[in-house]
Amino acid sequence: MKRQRRLTVEVDPEETPEFLAALDRALNNGWTRDLRAEELSSPLLRPYIACYRCDARDNRPSAQLALSRETFDRFAVARVKFQTYSPTEITTDEQNRVITDFHHSCLGRIISTTTAYINMWSDSEPPSERYG
Repeated sequence: MKRQRRLTVEVDPEETPEFLAALDRALNNGWTRDLRAEELSSPLLRPYIACYRCDARDNRPSAQLALSRETFDRFAVARVKFQTYSPTEITTDEQNRVITDFHHSCLGRIISTTTAYINMWSDSEPPSERYG
């Protein structure tokens, strides 16, 4: 059975604005911050969510990814969806490709400039990448 990749970012809440600003500056390879999706989220979630969108490429539709605060000091990928599909139509492989692309294209560019710990793994394995 295919395992969905899990991507988390551990960051002190006081350093969250600085981390998100650094991430916004590092966005590339078609990724942009999706402020409209953040505005449409529940008012209670807005301080705890950051949404990103990527143009269609490599034989896949445009994608959206949301990071939401999972615990006091941890963000996690809460949602991956394609603009032309319903969430139930996305395969595990497709979700994994989007998560891995976001990790390599964006988060990987700020590893050395942030105090955040960035982890990516699947449920069946321990964290394979831990940076800080």
